[in-house]
Amino acid sequence: MALRRVKGLGKADAYARAARELERVGLADKAPLYPAQLSGGQKQRVSIARALAMDPKVMLLDEPTSALDPELIGEVLKVIQDLHEGGMTMLMVTHQVGFARHMTSEFLFMEGGRITERGSPGELLREGSGTRTSDFCSKLSEIHGGGWELGTLEFYRTVLFPALNQGLWVSVSIIIPSALLGVAIGVLVGAGRTLGRPWLTRVLDAYVAVFRGTPLVVQLLMWFYGLPTVSVFLEAHFGPWIRPFSDVFRLSPYAASVTAFALCSGAYQSEYIRGAILSIKSGQFLAAQALGFSRGQAFWRITVPAAARRAIPGCGNEIIYLIKYSSLAMLVTMSELTGRAREMASLYFRHLECYLLTACYYLALVTLATWLLGYVERRLAIPGDLGLKWGGPVEAGQWDRRQGPAAGAECHQEAGRSRRPGGWCRRTWDRSQRTGGRNRRPREGP
Repeated sequence: MALRRVKGLGKADAYARAARELERVGLADKAPLYPAQLSGGQKQRVSIARALAMDPKVMLLDEPTSALDPELIGEVLKVIQDLHEGGMTMLMVTHQVGFARHMTSEFLFMEGGRITERGSPGELLREGSGTRTSDFCSKLSEIHGGGWELGTLEFYRTVLFPALNQGLWVSVSIIIPSALLGVAIGVLVGAGRTLGRPWLTRVLDAYVAVFRGTPLVVQLLMWFYGLPTVSVFLEAHFGPWIRPFSDVFRLSPYAASVTAFALCSGAYQSEYIRGAILSIKSGQFLAAQALGFSRGQAFWRITVPAAARRAIPGCGNEIIYLIKYSSLAMLVTMSELTGRAREMASLYFRHLECYLLTACYYLALVTLATWLLGYVERRLAIPGDLGLKWGGPVEAGQWDRRQGPAAGAECHQEAGRSRRPGGWCRRTWDRSQRTGGRNRRPREGP
């Protein structure tokens, strides 16, 4: 309307100009929408486009990123940065000191309604300058001491690494209890589905079907955002006196994350446990009962320990998945590793560095977990189980059943000597065949 009433453009020209300005701020596809259908960051960008359509000489921006989420802040600051690069003169009131320092040619510091300092960013923000501006900025969770410029290490040392380390500990505090609870749930559910009564088996099958058949992100959002509606319903129908009981449905972000991850992981873990239990020969169970074990004792003392060794690879793989999908906790306002990386990337426009370092953090976590799980698997392995030899003595004629016999393969270890998992041998030496100088004659495995 302003284009038509103030600038005197025709209807077609006004619509074309509005479309160009929306495209300029990256919202060309949002033209048909109403304001209520836009996010906070999109509304701010529309305001900027509306101002640009009037061809201003100077743009006045009063806290353009206030009350916005970190991700939405990045959207608005990207538009402002593009305007700056296009030569637009702007006067901006902001607390985004790191961003303003990168763009501005002059700083004005106001305190008590008066301009107390004025100068270039290099003068006022230089470390050790002793200015009021430098002192104020050092107290913000923003960049300080020259870390904004690409290639400096100060940004990583004082901003990025401390932020990611904080997020790392939050992630670990989510992963460990979720993994332990998931394994415990998996063992109970897997055992119940294998040996439970028909009604219990049907209930547990329904649990597994629901949690394996729905996306984890939907489950997480239901626990955090959906469950509190139950509390509202109870208070509306039963009065305020039920509030102490209805508060249990209001989960904190941490509780919602651990609950969702543990229940979802437990459903998958139960499948690994159930498959491992079914792989144990029934003869072991019957032999235990013949020795006087009750049905429960035979199951928990004979079947479960043997099945646990076979379930370790599958359960360990699920724990690896849990480490990675713990990043979804940022959707319920948890400032874990990925959440902190997103905040830093949106605040400082260092997306490559922030997310690349975050990927390195996750890779380190997965590598450590893989090593620990492999160590546990090796420690619990029984020589001879499934035909595998884990460091035990090798008898003549034995071979690796995982790889099968291979014609022409040579063995460089003699029978009776121990072998490590990495040194598999497909043929063994028969010492009884040694004659004269021909003391190494290969013999096929069975």
